[in-house]
Amino acid sequence: MNTIYRRIDEWKCRDKDIALIFKNGENITYSQLKKEIDIQIQIIKDFEKDNKINNQVIALPMSFRLSTVSKLFAIIKLNKVFVPLASDIEIQKYSTIGNQFHSSLFWDEEGKLHQVNWDAGKYEFPEKTLFIGFTSGTTGQQKGFVRDHESWVETFQAFEEQNFPFRAKHVACLSPLNYSLGLYVLCQSLYLGQSFLMDNDSFKDILALNLDKTEMYGVPSILRINFLKNSNISQQNFRLFLSGEPVNQDLRDDFYLRFPKAELVDFYGTSEASFIAMNRKKKPEINESGIIFPNVTVDIENAKDGIGEIFIKSPMSFMGYYNKGIFKEAKQPIFTGDLGFVKNNSIYNIGRIDSRINRGGEKIFPKYLEALLIEHPAIKDILIVGQEDFILGQKVKAYIIFSKDNRLSIDQINKYLKQKAKRKSVIDSISEVKEFSINPSGKRSLKIEQVD
Repeated sequence: MNTIYRRIDEWKCRDKDIALIFKNGENITYSQLKKEIDIQIQIIKDFEKDNKINNQVIALPMSFRLSTVSKLFAIIKLNKVFVPLASDIEIQKYSTIGNQFHSSLFWDEEGKLHQVNWDAGKYEFPEKTLFIGFTSGTTGQQKGFVRDHESWVETFQAFEEQNFPFRAKHVACLSPLNYSLGLYVLCQSLYLGQSFLMDNDSFKDILALNLDKTEMYGVPSILRINFLKNSNISQQNFRLFLSGEPVNQDLRDDFYLRFPKAELVDFYGTSEASFIAMNRKKKPEINESGIIFPNVTVDIENAKDGIGEIFIKSPMSFMGYYNKGIFKEAKQPIFTGDLGFVKNNSIYNIGRIDSRINRGGEKIFPKYLEALLIEHPAIKDILIVGQEDFILGQKVKAYIIFSKDNRLSIDQINKYLKQKAKRKSVIDSISEVKEFSINPSGKRSLKIEQVD
């Protein structure tokens, strides 16, 4: 029996340990959760019996409700494949993803199962599939990626083996549960026997609970927007995990100034590869993403000037991609889509290969320049992109949020780069902006609001 299944069965004996904590003060023990799971299991079995079907993919809107968690683990216990959806998706809006499958079930928020796209055709994803997630599409076309049970168990165990100062009792995540991070944190916390905080809106709300030994998960932009703006210095002891984009040194310093007893940990990884490296340094080097996990092998291929394409081999990685009934197995090593290098068992991520700028034959890496320029006291935030140019092919454009009344000319910026950059670097034009938009996963968007 798979380890995840076995853990669910063990929950029935834990009538005092808290599994889920709600903002209204309601606590659900593991034994209570197991009873709710058994109810949902029977609902699935009855529906399949009445409709003479089985082995259906089940689409599940992921809201912060007890019913959602019990449905999720009922699906896992029955060894069925699920598709996590945004909490506001109703059956009428499910067709875009639903058309990916010969047939599927949609489990609505009211607890009713609906048959979608009835077709007796066979699925082509592996038997051990746990779920099929769909990427946000921020780095290209939205893709379905297939996860199996074993890869997540490997990830849970790799995480559990880390030498942290304390084992957390309470866990919270600000990422939506249909995103890889939110879904992962929920499943991992229950797998490890922790208490998951279900419906808290911000890091500030979570800290206000004053719970002992808490872990929190999010992305840097959500932290910047929702937390640090109005936070006073606190002596609370907690651990904060950030994932999805780099943490600049200014934000890192601000965190430790406000929370001297807390720990900030940021991960490098992808939805497909899972965790690749983890950084626990207070002052990492420019573009340093952290120490590579022991069970991960990193290969740098097609290197030029010391920077190449990042490939990984890992038991924590996904199985492959799924598109309209066709499963395409991922062959290891897996290309992350990033460029970088390895030094002293730390990986340095220079940026996405498709964001690299070719300026008259010179290769410019936006993420590298952003990491350098964000250190300037006059720059609060920066986003660098390539723009088409008739002569050079591409030029380098910087969108900048300046700090308070500070301003820099393009000459001052390039002079600063000449002093700091180890590679030939240049900015061709700048535009001052008020703020960057944030997409649903908490990453910065190219939609910007310029200063008049």
